[in-house]
Amino acid sequence: SSTEEVAPKRNVQIAFCNNGLNQSSETVANIWENLLEDCNDQDQKIIEQIAEQCPHSIEKPWYAESIKIIETGEEIFADLMWKDKKVLLFLGENQDAYEKAAILDWKRYCTAEEFSVEEFINNIEV
Repeated sequence: SSTEEVAPKRNVQIAFCNNGLNQSSETVANIWENLLEDCNDQDQKIIEQIAEQCPHSIEKPWYAESIKIIETGEEIFADLMWKDKKVLLFLGENQDAYEKAAILDWKRYCTAEEFSVEEFINNIEV
C-alpha cells in the first residue's frame, strides 16, 4: 500500500458519471450474488460474510458507478456506490481507486483491507 500523505478531506465538488447500473429493482440477495461474480477468493470471503449478515432492507446501490472530481476531471470507479448514504465499496482489484477516494468525504470500504462488516452494513441500512 502507498505511504504517500493523503490530502485532508475538504469539500470536493463531485458529479456522478451515471455510467453504472442502478440496482433499485434488484433484491438484496441478487445485489450480492451479482457482485460475487466479480470477486476473487479474498473478495469472496468478505462479500459472502456481508451477504449472510445483510438485512433485507438496505439502500440499493449503483453497480460499477463512477464519481468525477470536478476540479481535476479525474474519475473514481467503485464496484458498489450508495449515493444517498455516501458509501463506496471496492473489490481488491480496485484498491487504487479506493485510495484515490480518500479525498472524498465518504465512507469507503475495500475487500483488500480489513473492515468491520457490521459497521459497513449499518452504513447502508435503510
